[in-house]
Amino acid sequence: MNIENECLVCIYNQALKSAKNLNCDDKTTKKIMDKTAKILIKYDLDVTPPFIAKDVYKNIAKIVDKKDPLKNIKEKSTEEAQKLRSYVKKKIQGSDDKLFAAIKAAIAGNVIDFGSQKQFDLKEAVREVFEKEFGECDYDDFLKDLKNSKLILYIADNTGEHIYDKLLLEVLTKTYKDKEFVYVTRGKPIINDVTIFEAKKAGIDKVCKVVSSGVDTPGLDLSRASKKFLKLFEKSDMVIAKGMGNYETMYNVIDKKAYFLFKVKCNVVARSLKKEMGDIMLLKNRVYSSS
Repeated sequence: MNIENECLVCIYNQALKSAKNLNCDDKTTKKIMDKTAKILIKYDLDVTPPFIAKDVYKNIAKIVDKKDPLKNIKEKSTEEAQKLRSYVKKKIQGSDDKLFAAIKAAIAGNVIDFGSQKQFDLKEAVREVFEKEFGECDYDDFLKDLKNSKLILYIADNTGEHIYDKLLLEVLTKTYKDKEFVYVTRGKPIINDVTIFEAKKAGIDKVCKVVSSGVDTPGLDLSRASKKFLKLFEKSDMVIAKGMGNYETMYNVIDKKAYFLFKVKCNVVARSLKKEMGDIMLLKNRVYSSS
């Protein structure tokens, strides 16, 4: 999904939000904002929002001299998600369709997003998601493709929601013991996205294999992926991708069986899908060809 002018404003505001979170003084904040403006100016509208965000957040990290400037946000998000984990797990276990419930729980966690235009309350999202209807639900196709796949990549998104990714992966690995699931993280810290560090700290490597994509964008931009990951990606039969960043970089771009799990959190994405802000999505990649 290519960037729109509204996205430029959103990214600029994210930079200011980051400066405030880092308690930057006025001089440092102005330096961040001036450089952000220069970055935004140099791009045309033929790139994805995550591609531009990559440069903005790299610049912030350089100015404040921190490799992972939003580390505190990631830690707080994880703590908040952990508080509701027992409740979410009980809801999944008590459901007639545990996989369907676990997918909803994982999507509820997607409200944890430092970079989104609209901020949602995690507790409220978790409480309501099990009763909420999908804005788009390709669950039947998801089950069929899952049944016919051997190697499935689960592309991670934000730290915090990875706690609920783990619950979904537990259901998937127990239900489909003959399949291999691989959890894919970002290659290095970018915004509040999951890296190998957070994934392993949460014990996801005890449920399935965890790998880094090598990607430094807040969305799986394959042009930025490592050669090792690209080989794994080509070998895979199916992709489960969490979050709007992965939707923005992969939907109708990759020629692969893929399903996107996310909550609509900005007007641009809502318009692209003809959906409403706050809708939850289990969306099939429409351009896949089996030929």
